[in-house]
Amino acid sequence: MGMLGAPARQKRNGAVAQLVAHLHGMEGVRGSNPLSSTSTSRHLWRYLRAMRFRFLTVVSIAAMATVMSVPAAQADGIAPPATVTSALATFAANPQAAMSTWSAWAGRQPMRWTFVAIDRSVCAIDSAGVSRCRSYDRNPNGKGFMTTGDTTYTMPNHKRQIFNWNGRWVYNDVGTNVNPVTATGNFVPYDPWNPWLTKGIPVTTSIGKDGWAEVTSTNVKGGDDTTAVYVTRVSPDGLKAQLLGESTAGEVSISEDIVITPVPTITVPKASKQKL
Repeated sequence: MGMLGAPARQKRNGAVAQLVAHLHGMEGVRGSNPLSSTSTSRHLWRYLRAMRFRFLTVVSIAAMATVMSVPAAQADGIAPPATVTSALATFAANPQAAMSTWSAWAGRQPMRWTFVAIDRSVCAIDSAGVSRCRSYDRNPNGKGFMTTGDTTYTMPNHKRQIFNWNGRWVYNDVGTNVNPVTATGNFVPYDPWNPWLTKGIPVTTSIGKDGWAEVTSTNVKGGDDTTAVYVTRVSPDGLKAQLLGESTAGEVSISEDIVITPVPTITVPKASKQKL
C-alpha cells in the first residue's frame, strides 16, 4: 500500500487489536469467574464473533477504497511535477520541449532498470546517486542468461567503482556514469532522448498505441557497438521509459527498460584499493 494509505491501515489494525484483546479478556474473566449461564455465555460469544466479522468486513471495504483512491504515481512514492506531466501531454505538438523537460527531471530520480544486449544487467540508483549493477553473462548454449553474476557499485562522482576481485572487494577510480538517462554517451554517439541537440541526426516522433511518447533517430554517425536506429519511449505519467537499439529492418539488439521508483539506500561494501 502507498504512503497515503499506510496511516489509515495502521489505525484500523490498532482497532482490530483492541477488539481481539477485549475478547481475550472476556475469556480470562470467564475462566476465573464463570458466567452464571452456559447458554448465555455461548450466545454472547456468538454475538461478539458476529460483530467482529462485521467490523473486519467494513475495515476491508474501507481499506480497498483507500487503495483504489491513491493515484498510481503517488502509490509508487514518486509523483512527477506538473511541469513534467504537462510537457509530456503536449508531446505531439512540441516533442523537443517535452523530452527535454522529462529527461532533465528523470535523470535526477532514483530508478531501477534492466539492460539487455550481449549480456544482461539489472541496476538501481538510490536518491543519493549511488548505483548498483549486477551483470549476467549468456548461457554457453545461447539460451537465456547465467543465474550468477558480478556486482559493481558506482559512487555519485561517477568515478569510484567497487567490485569483487579475486574474492575480495576492491575499488578504483576509473568508473563511469551508468545512469541510463544522463549517460547515454557511453554507448550511443549522441543523446537518443534529445537527438535534436546533435546536428544532422534525422528524427521522427509519434505517439504509440499505448499512449507512450516515441522518438526515433537514425544513427548517421555510426560507431563500434552501436545500432543503426535508436528509439526512446516515455510513458504518459513519466515514470517508465525504454531505450531500444534497432537495425534498419527493425530488429532489436539493445533494450533498456527504466522504472522511476523509490530505491532503498544502497549499502556499499568496504573495499581496499585495487592493486594491478
